[in-house]
Amino acid sequence: MSEALQIVISDDQRTALALAISQSGQLPQKLDAMADQFGVGISDLINLLNEPAFIQQVRAVTKAQANLTFHSLAVGRLVDIISNGKDKTALGAINTLGRLSGDLIPHKKVDVRLTFEDLRKRESTGDPLGSLFDIRTDVIEAEVREAADEYEEWEAGQ
Repeated sequence: MSEALQIVISDDQRTALALAISQSGQLPQKLDAMADQFGVGISDLINLLNEPAFIQQVRAVTKAQANLTFHSLAVGRLVDIISNGKDKTALGAINTLGRLSGDLIPHKKVDVRLTFEDLRKRESTGDPLGSLFDIRTDVIEAEVREAADEYEEWEAGQ
């Protein structure tokens, strides 16, 4: 923070401004009105609003406000939905609250990638379902044809 800006805008003003910014609807939308409200010059306010340290302070205040709102209002609302909501809505709220509390662990997905060769090389291991996947015995003989020849024949028949 620049020394000149620190003298013009006190730490208390900075904190008050950061709090006002984080609470929606607390500030006028125009710079001149905001400068008048805080008793600072417009150029000083512009410099402050572009100062990285002040922006970080605003982010910290906004995050604290979001945490407070979540834990005081949102969780209470979920509990109210569970108590008073219809079955489907209540189940959704129970699911959400369980995930948030860590008591309901979502299913983990396992990504399995197999190639045709992996299936052909698979050895029987005494697995009762192994024969379902054993494709080595079901090889079909096929004739290789050129695709261009078939297309030309088809086109000539049209």
